[in-house]
Amino acid sequence: MRVTGITSALLLSATAVWGNATGAPPGRSGVPGEGPTCAEVACHTGTPLNGGGGNVAATLSGGSTYIPGVVQTVTITVTDSVAGIYGMQAASRLAASPSTQAGGFRATNTRMQVECWSADLTRVNNKPGATCPAATPLEYITHSRPESGNTFTFEWTPPAAASGNVVIYVAANAANGTSTRLGDRIYSTTVTLTPAVQTSNRPAVRSTDGVLVAGDFYSQSKNIAPGSWVEIRGDNFYSGDLRVWQGGDFTGINAPTSLESVSVSVGGKPAFMYVLVAARPGLPSQINAQIPDGLGNGAQTLTVRNANGTSDNYTINMVDRVPSFLAPAAFKNSAGRQYIAAVFEGISPLAFVCAPNSLPGINCRSAKAGDNISFYGVGFGSTTPDQGTGRIVQVRNDLPNVVLQFGTQAVTPSFAGLATQAVGLYQFNITVPTIAAGDYELAGSIGGVALPAGLFINLR
Repeated sequence: MRVTGITSALLLSATAVWGNATGAPPGRSGVPGEGPTCAEVACHTGTPLNGGGGNVAATLSGGSTYIPGVVQTVTITVTDSVAGIYGMQAASRLAASPSTQAGGFRATNTRMQVECWSADLTRVNNKPGATCPAATPLEYITHSRPESGNTFTFEWTPPAAASGNVVIYVAANAANGTSTRLGDRIYSTTVTLTPAVQTSNRPAVRSTDGVLVAGDFYSQSKNIAPGSWVEIRGDNFYSGDLRVWQGGDFTGINAPTSLESVSVSVGGKPAFMYVLVAARPGLPSQINAQIPDGLGNGAQTLTVRNANGTSDNYTINMVDRVPSFLAPAAFKNSAGRQYIAAVFEGISPLAFVCAPNSLPGINCRSAKAGDNISFYGVGFGSTTPDQGTGRIVQVRNDLPNVVLQFGTQAVTPSFAGLATQAVGLYQFNITVPTIAAGDYELAGSIGGVALPAGLFINLR
């Protein structure tokens, strides 16, 4: 019997996932008219399509709409009660013309690979660039190896211009691991995306310095590290009162990715939302958010989305670590010297390590040898064990290769890592060494990345 319609051209080919351990052949994602049917090549027998009691689901970070050229993260989840090994293939096509490619995919992990094929599915280019070459205009993303994980993630970039509805075709194999054609479960699904409505008052990120490390932190760099807290500045982000995350915005220990229907996407992944600030006279609208991890280094696209639409792309440059210490403008003295906001441990009321009466409005106290002090920062990168982003830290963790100096005096922190019961805030605990009174420049490196120059601590 011939299978027709959307389910023609199924699925992951000859001998289950094992038969195509390095990826599915072209035309098995369910696009009408592509490739042979499963029945014609006898790729799987014994279980009818979508008849195994499970399913495959596809979710996109942009929901059911797309903005031309704005990257989205795609998550494919295969649910099956008996499978132990999984594979998948996806394609994106114009709804009005299923033979026409719509946008392109990018593998974001080693489980996935992108392939470009000719229109007749006979020629392949396994190493596409930003787009498939003209000779191989059809694109698929598929598994690169069979694994036990039932979730696959990758990126999809929509067409550069609005192109009507787009259909994402997905087919998945929940294999039983017997290395035969018998008994594997085959599932398929589609997601139809419509162009998002863009209005004249949609969000706009400022073209110059639109995204910077949060202003109270001293970094001397415009690069951004995963997990960094940033300020996003622009127009039409939010018009209400000041909105700061509350306990009810969290899901367990997970920080919110949306406040008042305002969200931020970086490389197609959601950022974590802390503060919304409406525009004020002479000042832009502002969002404080934490950059997600898992993006890789180099240029990444950031967008702001609210009920009025999505901003144009803003490009940030990602690197592994951008050491940025808490050092607000109020900690700069009359001579222009910037001090770190170090605090004494266990002292109430809160007292800062600085020369008495040197900083207006700051409760300064002299530090002496043996005092225990702490200072804080963002952007220091991954720890051991890795804590990820967007979560309240629950366990002790440590930064790698910590080198700290007060001037030329080496100091060894008793702790350097993400602070527990906080999100994305690093803490350094120091016992003040025996050292002469005076100002000392903070020096050293974290994980081989130099600390920013020009930041001081006063020891008396």
